[in-house]
Amino acid sequence: MNRALAAARCWRGGGGLPYGGGMDEAVRAAVSPTGTLAVRVTPKASAERIVVEGGAVRVYVTAPPDKGKANKAVIALVAKALGIPKSAVELVRGETSRDKLLKIDAPL
Repeated sequence: MNRALAAARCWRGGGGLPYGGGMDEAVRAAVSPTGTLAVRVTPKASAERIVVEGGAVRVYVTAPPDKGKANKAVIALVAKALGIPKSAVELVRGETSRDKLLKIDAPL
């Protein structure tokens, strides 16, 4: 297994259980003081998960990048990982890009 991948912290959406210890804190730490979160998205993944590696956040979703389905899945997964409502997460930039900027409008 790749060392970088082994050192990465991973959170899987199914069941709501954090894996890798303290994943919710790792995602919260990646949120900037202004309330933004930069993510890189991989649509059509085999499983939904969030990986924080070296401060970079990667979000894997099973939804295809078709008519905003992947964007909705990213918002839902990030909200679930942070323990906030989906309505508190807004896509600011990157509607058609793999690199997205999310605005978090909830106290963490």
